[in-house]
Amino acid sequence: DEGFAPRYIVPKEKKAIAIAKGIAARNGLDESAISRKESFKQGWYVNVPNDGKWVVNSEPVTIEVNTTPRTIDQIVPTSRPIFEATAAEGLVAHVNVAAERSGMGHIHVGAARMAESPFFAHPLLLRNVMVYFHKNPALLHGFAEAFDIGLDSNIETYHDEKRQEVFRDAVAEFDAWYDGASATERKRGLNKFIAILDRRDSYDIGFFRHYRFLNLEHLHRGDFTRNDTGKITAEFRNFRPPKNPETAKAFAELLFAVMEKQSAPDVKET
Repeated sequence: DEGFAPRYIVPKEKKAIAIAKGIAARNGLDESAISRKESFKQGWYVNVPNDGKWVVNSEPVTIEVNTTPRTIDQIVPTSRPIFEATAAEGLVAHVNVAAERSGMGHIHVGAARMAESPFFAHPLLLRNVMVYFHKNPALLHGFAEAFDIGLDSNIETYHDEKRQEVFRDAVAEFDAWYDGASATERKRGLNKFIAILDRRDSYDIGFFRHYRFLNLEHLHRGDFTRNDTGKITAEFRNFRPPKNPETAKAFAELLFAVMEKQSAPDVKET
């Protein structure tokens, strides 16, 4: 679409349904697997047996495709039918510079149960990842566009003086708590860090606002237990649409390499 076009225009709707049909066909399904999605983001469901509902959404300036959660090794075979179906309709992975804070290409990290989430299993991980990316802007903007830099971008950071001060103080408070906590208390480190961010937050800081480079809005709902389920993910918005399935996998592998390094027990990124 050119510029900030409406979600629901006829040409886009035609392409969205054609993409849904193409994805279904490439998964060995007929059109009976497709159903209408009526919600804030209207679109189409592709009901994949023994998997769940894939979603084709009409968004401003894009058509968005969401699958059910995947491991890294599943990214290429899962996404190839999507790239093929969209290419058949003349669409490619692309960021429109005329679009207001256009999204696309982001990576959500989580688990089916909170106990399996890396951020819950490794109490310092969220803290460390936020600090590491803050210290290394090349990892924030190296996969993005020039217009993604700044306080009104799609990848807002904490490099503004006030934001940086509050972020630094929040990390320092968490570190003081962690150093004095017992081994049992440290297992609740994710909850404690989220609570500290929440208490120090304001509209201008926006730890849980959607457009931060690490979108924490789905972790903002409170005191997690091991058995919690649902959309309990952190969204890394510093990645832009990959050009092919192999690039998508490479992005995920890079992110997980950073996370693996930052999950070492009792090691704080400084």
